[in-house]
Amino acid sequence: MDNQEVAAVLDEMANLMELNGENPFRSRAYAAAARAIETMEESIVDLSARGALDEVRGIGKKIAVEIDELLSGGVIQRHQDLIATVPEGLIEMQGIPGLGGKRLRQVHELLGVADIDALAKACASGAVAELKGFGAKTASNILNGIAYIQQHQGRYLANVAQKEADLLRDYLKDRPEVIRLALTGSLRRRRETTKDVDIVVSSGDPESLGRAFAECPYVKEVTGHGQTKVSVILKSGMAADLRIVSDEQFPYAIHHFTGSKEHNTLMRSRAKARGMKMNEYGL
Repeated sequence: MDNQEVAAVLDEMANLMELNGENPFRSRAYAAAARAIETMEESIVDLSARGALDEVRGIGKKIAVEIDELLSGGVIQRHQDLIATVPEGLIEMQGIPGLGGKRLRQVHELLGVADIDALAKACASGAVAELKGFGAKTASNILNGIAYIQQHQGRYLANVAQKEADLLRDYLKDRPEVIRLALTGSLRRRRETTKDVDIVVSSGDPESLGRAFAECPYVKEVTGHGQTKVSVILKSGMAADLRIVSDEQFPYAIHHFTGSKEHNTLMRSRAKARGMKMNEYGL
């Protein structure tokens, strides 16, 4: 496991503790440990092997023992116990903007809300607004947050996707098969969210490059592997596509795969009106 994976487990433990109404100092300790691991340069595996985890600021002895447990066995028993005590619907609702663990626990305990649909109904009926410390504005904000989640389900915030994209770019950029490389898609268009990472690379050896991408340490599963496109699921759960083209095709491929679909349709129409043909391979 890498630093990001370990940090994600500790972060979820902190959230579950908050949902469970445990001592807030405990949940903050796990959140602080997660932040420390996310930002440190040294490998968590190397620190564990040296027995030096508790020397890192933000990682106490108990959390260090649990990290060792995670690295050696793949799970932390305390994490599994927390998951078992919190209704699954509450875990899903953690991602709703404007609804922290404390308020989520309130609506669950006082209104019996256990999933997103029930929360939406409670907001619409006025039940949430009547709770102490909430009010109509908070209920409205929660409804807006639910709408956002439903609209962007399966999408990732740009800063989250950018971290994954940077890892893949750093892995690929110095490989001998790579001539030029560019991130494309929603990230290149600076959209707030994206469903995946899109990379275009020019290469004289697409077979070797495609194989190297499929074997990347950040890849969990290869979902498609052709001569010019390799699709994967990353360990983070995000999808990523690598498009491999010749160096002559590279500028046109960047334009096409950056999009958007509407932009490409308009550009093809303009080219056609001038007696030309435009696609991802050239003009």
